[in-house]
Amino acid sequence: MLAAMNLLYEGLSQRKLFPPAVSSNTILRPSLLKTLVKTLDTRLTLVSASTGFGKSTLVSQWLRTVEQVSFGWYALDEDDNDPVRFFRYLRAIIQIAFGLRIDQSNIVYPVTTDVLSDVLINLLNQVVLDDDLSYVIVLDDFHLIHNHIVEMLVMTLLEHMPDACHLLLISRVDPPIPLGRLRAQGQLTEIRQHDLRFSSEDATQFFNTRLEQPLSLQQVHHLHQRTEGWIAGLQLAALAIANTGENRQAFIKDFKGNHHYIVDYLYDEVWSHLAAEVQNFLLETCILDRFNAKLCNAIRQKADSATYLAYLEQNNLFVIPLDEQREWYRYHHLFVDLLRQRLPEDMSDYHIRVSEWYLQDDPDLENIYSAIKHEFAGKAPARVAAILEAYGDALWESGQHDHIRQWLDKLSERSLKKYPKVNILRAWLDITSGNYSRAHHWLASIDESSISPVLLGQVLAVKAFLATFEGRLNDTILYASQALDLLDGTNSTWRSTAAIALGDAHSIMRTFNKAIPAYQQAIQTSQQSNNPYLTLNAVFKLAGAYRQRGLLQKAHDICSSYIDYADEVGLAHTTLAGCLLGMRGDIQGEWFGLAAALNDTQKALDASANSYHIGLLGWIYLFRLRVLLSARQLDEFDTTFSLFRELTQASGLPPWLTSPFSALQGLRWLVANDIAKARNWALEHNLNTETPVVLARIFEFTTYARLLYEQGELHASLAMTDRIIKSLLESSQLSPLIVTHILRSLIYQEMEQLEPATQELTKALDLAEPGGLILLFIEGGQPLYDLLNRQPKTPFVSKIKAAFAAHNISPHAESTLTEPLSGRELDVLNLIADGLSNQAIADSLFISLNTVLYHTKNIYSKLAVRRRTQAVQRARDLNLL
Repeated sequence: MLAAMNLLYEGLSQRKLFPPAVSSNTILRPSLLKTLVKTLDTRLTLVSASTGFGKSTLVSQWLRTVEQVSFGWYALDEDDNDPVRFFRYLRAIIQIAFGLRIDQSNIVYPVTTDVLSDVLINLLNQVVLDDDLSYVIVLDDFHLIHNHIVEMLVMTLLEHMPDACHLLLISRVDPPIPLGRLRAQGQLTEIRQHDLRFSSEDATQFFNTRLEQPLSLQQVHHLHQRTEGWIAGLQLAALAIANTGENRQAFIKDFKGNHHYIVDYLYDEVWSHLAAEVQNFLLETCILDRFNAKLCNAIRQKADSATYLAYLEQNNLFVIPLDEQREWYRYHHLFVDLLRQRLPEDMSDYHIRVSEWYLQDDPDLENIYSAIKHEFAGKAPARVAAILEAYGDALWESGQHDHIRQWLDKLSERSLKKYPKVNILRAWLDITSGNYSRAHHWLASIDESSISPVLLGQVLAVKAFLATFEGRLNDTILYASQALDLLDGTNSTWRSTAAIALGDAHSIMRTFNKAIPAYQQAIQTSQQSNNPYLTLNAVFKLAGAYRQRGLLQKAHDICSSYIDYADEVGLAHTTLAGCLLGMRGDIQGEWFGLAAALNDTQKALDASANSYHIGLLGWIYLFRLRVLLSARQLDEFDTTFSLFRELTQASGLPPWLTSPFSALQGLRWLVANDIAKARNWALEHNLNTETPVVLARIFEFTTYARLLYEQGELHASLAMTDRIIKSLLESSQLSPLIVTHILRSLIYQEMEQLEPATQELTKALDLAEPGGLILLFIEGGQPLYDLLNRQPKTPFVSKIKAAFAAHNISPHAESTLTEPLSGRELDVLNLIADGLSNQAIADSLFISLNTVLYHTKNIYSKLAVRRRTQAVQRARDLNLL
């Protein structure tokens, strides 16, 4: 195992990765060891009992005797409720158990909670099994875990680990795992409290090994009955009996009561017989969760701790070795609780000494965590803030942001005031949680004139990030540019962040010639610092810029390449990989490869199932909804849209996604020929012929122009497209420009102006052909197919017409109606044929405008058409007019 430790990452405590040592006089329990052998036949083994029943000792004893088993041991504590911390240790014991040698370049820093399950699955998929071995993963003291994400990680391990691997949980309570289902499937081995109780024979053997003068069978029987086989109670009894002298019979006779009584009673009996200097050592060191001689020396300010530790171990005084070398120890949980009850109220000086010891000599992450824990216990918040200020970058880049958030929440604003790094971290965390006003507060508390250029660069990077989320794009560009000027190559994480923010601002402003170099810079910086997560973030943004410029093949190839890269670095099932899959699916949809598009976008949703990053998640849902709409899967579209609205109800959408999602709502009603709901959508979003056209809402305006066309308001629709084209000429955004030219061709066709209709369609074809955009033409339906027949027979036109055929759109009309028109519908149809507007029809028939729209929708549905001129032509073909 020691050789395997070389595979572990920096900052992990090796003492948490060893089972407790087993002394030579530990009682062998053959029946339980035989039961544990069944572990190798089931996926889960649960050893569950209250404290003091020898759970960990039993499992440790079994692992030392069983053959052909490779195992990893993880001793849990309260701090392991941090998901990222838990994952780092879990990954380490998986490596130990399976002997994995994972390329360190593939380790993801920072690891974030929304990717942990996916990275774990990827890690398990790398396992290469030895047919001659079984593998056991042991999680000790699992009752200390109460974090839902950590519990889900354990479920992921249980569900995805290889068949030759077995999970063993040691706990005081049953874990939140479907034990009933596993039991019914024969996949659960259980050792419960009644199994662990010492029998009379076990108790006899126990006392014989612990006491120089053996007890009679009657005495053992009495103690066994009183303790009900509770091993810790028997151990405490043995220690007390060894110091009772001639009074042992009276002691044994009077020995009775429940566990708490026994603990209180024996504490006094054992404690009173210890030398004063041993008592002092125990009290001085019991605030430590783990300790070695050097740490004990530091807290006591004495140099004789090794002697005391040897004495405690030799006399079985509840000290448990944590490693094979017997360097690190801990006290028995029950014993340390009792010791701490006798502590004076103020132990601040001791806690501060512990913290100072942990921080000496370039501390690793584990020691920094321990130091902060003791500073809090010592009621020294200002010192905690100072530690975060000194080690903030290391903590931040470790990815354990939940821990940082918890620490900061415990600190008063006053204690943070003079620490700029801490305020930077506090601001960033508030931005990610959507609390922008608090983020402004923390940033404003930093005196920018008194901090170093590097810190100022980090402040500016955070300001750029905040400005983007608030839609202040000019500020984003200013802050990000200034940050890049101040941050050098040693601050790669912050440089990449600033470069991505700069690219985002230019991308949202549609100045892609500036966005693309910024993203490329971010990719280069993040790759140089071996940060695949930031690399994928920048790559996704770069592909999006190319996609919006109409360079679909380039965007598609980038997505495909980095989807493979994500798999190589263990991020295949993360939200960023999902973004790349979603964009690739969206592009496949543009090429009218709807089957591939549906597949990729579904995979994207699956990859992001546990995501909390609303910005990235928004892109994935946008891609999926676009494809569902194109495939006319409207029921699934509605379900997916409702789900996303629930997800964003609290935080809201980032500003750059608000307009695309709004446009999708309007398009959904137009696709269903529900003009009334489409009109309501336009009213809700303040869309009318007087609304100024702005690039940020360009998708909404193209949708509104189409609504005007569908209502027969051809001149208004044409005027709107004029304004849209004028606005688009200021950017290099291609898709809305193509859509607008297609719509203009249809408008002119409705006006029976075939020459300008053909010219507009030619413009759209010329723009779309380099990127191979097909879907936009299919959306034009039968009228556009008719216009395509007037175009030269180029390969691209032929490809579009073939897609029309695949979409079941042909120039031949059905000869009969599936359902007859009502009398009122015929009235409305005749007035449509006369060229009356919807409002004029309402006035003529003395009905409301909404009623006209209702009848129009029914007419379109029954005639299988989508607009007025089609309805009139179809009615004439059927001799209805």
